[in-house]
Amino acid sequence: ARLGTSAETKPAVTFVVQKKVATFDQRSYTSTSHNPEVGGSANVSSVYVIIRNDRFEGIVGTGAEVLDGTWTYKSVVALPSGYYTVELYGGDTVTTRNLHVL
Repeated sequence: ARLGTSAETKPAVTFVVQKKVATFDQRSYTSTSHNPEVGGSANVSSVYVIIRNDRFEGIVGTGAEVLDGTWTYKSVVALPSGYYTVELYGGDTVTTRNLHVL
């Protein structure tokens, strides 16, 4: 071997960037309970949920832990019959869902 040269090769480094995703499931559309439960799946450790009325005022908001890829939140505030917007934070984008409380 000549001085100053090396046959050593360095291993390639690969980075995998996983997109943060949080979604709603079917139960998050309609509720017969005035304390509705919303839920879904996520690949993060926790999500944050805000329920807004038809005037877009925040009624309740809380964090929810993600266990085995799923999260749930049952409203601690009784909601009158009507339509609500549920915002879900935790993914790379904010996800919203319309909720109808019967």
